[in-house]
Amino acid sequence: MNRKEKKGIFIAVMLAAVSVRITFTGVGSLLSLISEEYGLSSGTAGILTMLPLCAFGVCSMPVSSLCRRLGEGRTLFWGILTILLGVLIRSYGGLWGLYLGTILLGAGVAVGNVLLPAVVKGKFPERMGGMVGLYSVAMGLSSALAIGAAVPLAKLPHMGWRNSLALGALPVAAALFSWYRERGMQLENTETLPPRPVKEFLKQPLTWDVTLFFGITSLTFYSIISWLPTILQSSGISPAEAGGVVSLFQLVGIPTSLLAPLWAGNRKDQKLPLFLGSFISLVGLLLLIVSRSYALTLIAVILMGLSNGCNFSLGLALFGFRTKNAADAAKLSGLAQSIGYLIAATGPSVMGWLYEAIPNWSICLLYLVGFGILCIILGLRSGANKTI
Repeated sequence: MNRKEKKGIFIAVMLAAVSVRITFTGVGSLLSLISEEYGLSSGTAGILTMLPLCAFGVCSMPVSSLCRRLGEGRTLFWGILTILLGVLIRSYGGLWGLYLGTILLGAGVAVGNVLLPAVVKGKFPERMGGMVGLYSVAMGLSSALAIGAAVPLAKLPHMGWRNSLALGALPVAAALFSWYRERGMQLENTETLPPRPVKEFLKQPLTWDVTLFFGITSLTFYSIISWLPTILQSSGISPAEAGGVVSLFQLVGIPTSLLAPLWAGNRKDQKLPLFLGSFISLVGLLLLIVSRSYALTLIAVILMGLSNGCNFSLGLALFGFRTKNAADAAKLSGLAQSIGYLIAATGPSVMGWLYEAIPNWSICLLYLVGFGILCIILGLRSGANKTI
């Protein structure tokens, strides 16, 4: 692959990374406006935040098989086209379009989630950690932008929540054009590299270590991002300040999402980076439980944000670190994200149910602490210098 081809694929990867985050993270900020227009209950509106995760879980597994028929380039092109259609239908398709568009969007995002680690493994094998770090930064920045800009844009004259969400179609259109140019890309020759059956992966403990690590870190992230504003407001912090703290949670994770996989990629194994990421998360959660001051709450949120950036990018990098080639990376990525996102989808709901049963946010956070301890164990196992 010459320099021009590498540059084209690099740009396509970065645009795809933006597309798979910016298009769904801003919805939470606009739920009140959406609910007001359609008269939705809080439970019905909350389904909108769960649907993408469920779609990730259902649609991730078939992606590697689809690549066998179409090739990775065409599969990514069709996946991004599905995202674009989902964004537009969600904004302008009425109430049913709101849910249908969200499902389509989630299905397209699943394709990008699964294949980006495989593309990096296949096209940039010597720079796996650095490339995962860079596109994780692209994801983090676009996510923070979507969360921070959604409401101000919606309140502009002649905008509203529909046009605010629809603006996410602009980077998706750029990614679609980029992947149209790269649609002929194929990572492996299917004749010389026959597919390994899923059951071969499922029989290996390392597959489950990586899958559960990814699932639990995702569960923790989506639980925090869903309930942190409410938790902060219950402690006396104003809604505006709570929104700023949540944005801080996203932003502080950007440097660690770049540096952690770079550091991990230069090590013989990844045990230490994975241990530190999970341990810092655990400390942040415990500090948030015992916090009685705004300053200590900020420290807790910063620690959790640093950990989230580290764990998310390392979770993605593990698909490449723990496999021998791009085909196996795609298979592991699809399997781990399918199971992992279904696990993650339960997190926000369980926290809500816990709070209804026992109206105490400290009890709900202890639920995440338990998962944090398990994550430390899984990280040490996933970080071993082995391949599946």
